[in-house]
Amino acid sequence: MAHQRAAPSAPGAGESREGVVRQEPAAQQPGSGVGQGGESGDVDDRARRIEALERRVALLESILEGIPDPVFVKDAAHRFVYVNHAMGRAVGHDPTVMIGRTDLDFFPARQVAAFWDRDDRVLQGGDIDAHIEQAEHSDGSQQVFSTRRARVIGPDGRPLVVGTVRDVSRDAARHARRDQELRVVRELLEQVTRQARIGILLVDRRGYVQHMSGPDLAKMGIGTDNAAGIHFHSFGGLWPEVVPRIDAALRGQSSSEVLHWRGRDRQVTVRPVFDEGGDQVAGAVLVSIDLAVLDEQERRRVHQERMDSLGRLAGGVAHDLNNLLSIVMMGTSTLRDALSAADVQAAAAQVSLLERSVERGARLSRQLAAFARRQVGAASVIDLHAHLRPARSFLESLIGGVVELDIRLCPQQPRVRVLPGQVEQLVINLVLHASAGAPPGSRVVLETACERLAADGELSPGDYVVIRVVDAGRSLPLEVRERLFEPFYDAGRGPTGMGLATCYGIARQAGGRAVARVDAQGLNVVEVFLPMSSSELTSLDDGIALGEARRHTGRILLVEDEDVLREQLTELLRTAGHLVVSYENGRRAADWLQVHAEDVDLVLSDVMMPGLRGDELVREVGGRVPFLLMSGFTTEDPGELSSLPGVLDVLAKPVRPDILLRAVQRVLARKKRRRSGAR
Repeated sequence: MAHQRAAPSAPGAGESREGVVRQEPAAQQPGSGVGQGGESGDVDDRARRIEALERRVALLESILEGIPDPVFVKDAAHRFVYVNHAMGRAVGHDPTVMIGRTDLDFFPARQVAAFWDRDDRVLQGGDIDAHIEQAEHSDGSQQVFSTRRARVIGPDGRPLVVGTVRDVSRDAARHARRDQELRVVRELLEQVTRQARIGILLVDRRGYVQHMSGPDLAKMGIGTDNAAGIHFHSFGGLWPEVVPRIDAALRGQSSSEVLHWRGRDRQVTVRPVFDEGGDQVAGAVLVSIDLAVLDEQERRRVHQERMDSLGRLAGGVAHDLNNLLSIVMMGTSTLRDALSAADVQAAAAQVSLLERSVERGARLSRQLAAFARRQVGAASVIDLHAHLRPARSFLESLIGGVVELDIRLCPQQPRVRVLPGQVEQLVINLVLHASAGAPPGSRVVLETACERLAADGELSPGDYVVIRVVDAGRSLPLEVRERLFEPFYDAGRGPTGMGLATCYGIARQAGGRAVARVDAQGLNVVEVFLPMSSSELTSLDDGIALGEARRHTGRILLVEDEDVLREQLTELLRTAGHLVVSYENGRRAADWLQVHAEDVDLVLSDVMMPGLRGDELVREVGGRVPFLLMSGFTTEDPGELSSLPGVLDVLAKPVRPDILLRAVQRVLARKKRRRSGAR
């Protein structure tokens, strides 16, 4: 027989409030000693159950009142049986006022009809109903609610409607703002990936695409708008290599490797995305970079850095050159006035000033050539320490006693092959840089050391001498040290011009390098590595005094494309007693030499000329005539110029007249000695 639900009865009538059937105690037998005390026990038991029930009701009310969303209970007549305070606040009335009343007391009739229709459906069908509803208040304001209704049976056995309400007006605004922010982020991400040529794929934990952007989309035939919602396994036919890697990422495994796709190599990195707790995989992200595009971007970056460096170089050179030209212009004007007034003393002073300005210009030119590793001249093997010891007093006067100079030379006697004056250029620039950053009263250390280095991709293995300068100034950060040898770079120690750039060029031209670092004590260290030479020392004494330069005359072919300079050189050589034939380019000189090579003692030629260059002229003549070359800069390796057949010396422009005449005399004297020996 089916069990019939009975009407609720008072506790103790056979079924407790908890719904547990309990056995009624058996009738007491006379003489058992229980008597009236049994009735007292029933009353106490009923009181305890009532107290327990009240506690449960209080707990339920506390829970309902603690829910931040509105909660209501209605009967079949749509009267409110219970509302929590959140519901009262939402409607704008005290909850006690709402009990026993209907929606008609608080909302317009047209809205109430919709509310009651939902209530009735739940009461009749028993299914949970979720619906979006709009409520209009008496003040004209409107709210949008998400209401969930459920059917329950009350204590009297009658059905009730329990509803929870969520104000989605603010949620909708919040969602709209979030959607707008997501759209902005997505558009920005798409712009970045499009410009950077980077592909990005983001999938959730189930493998469905949440975002996809980048140039690879178009190649797959997938648009950005319709990529979301596709399962990544759909890409198996388009790019099968990525599917197992995304699978692995969703299992918490990362990978980064080069994959070939559609004729190009791509660096593909796939990593899992974890939830806020960091222990559950929430999805995976794939980043694809076209390596060809990456290489092109790197080339552009390097090119831009070179252009920036050249810009600083050009600006610094223009500044210094303009200063020199201003001095020369003012000096020539003053010299002209002095000569017109027959003021020999004033004219001589201006000539001296002009000479110093020209020497400054020549020094700038040599610094530029040194930085470019195109400084011309014949390299000599020298004793490094023999050049450093006499420089102490000059260096101390150079830094003005602001800091102390400590020179420490290693016990060996290292020999290096350099151009004349390059060692002096090195130490002067290194010491000036160190003293500019060192605090007053501190010590700048200039030391040498001999080290054997293994091949490191920049230097050949072998023995090197290190010229090291250490100062106690503020430690230079890495980004400054990396650019320290750039021309006219400001390292925060005042204007440096071409100083350290010259050191770098001299070191590289000699086959070494220059580096800047910070040691373990935080001291700044600049080191120049020069290859040690085992050759014999070069004799620098040519045995010819300036007066002797006019004793031996010769027949000289002069080749110079600069008209004014060619005229000046011709006059200088003829004044010294030489016979001179001059041409403005190498082609005409080569044609003349084809006929008159036996009639000339020396060819004095510039190197950089339009048409046939000086070094090309040497190769075409083939060693039949001695050559003396002149250049301030050359695209050829300067060391190779000196080794060309017939080249006896290479002079660096601008060259002083006395030095040029000595060099010419050396060549003529050498040729005369060979002729005498032959006889």
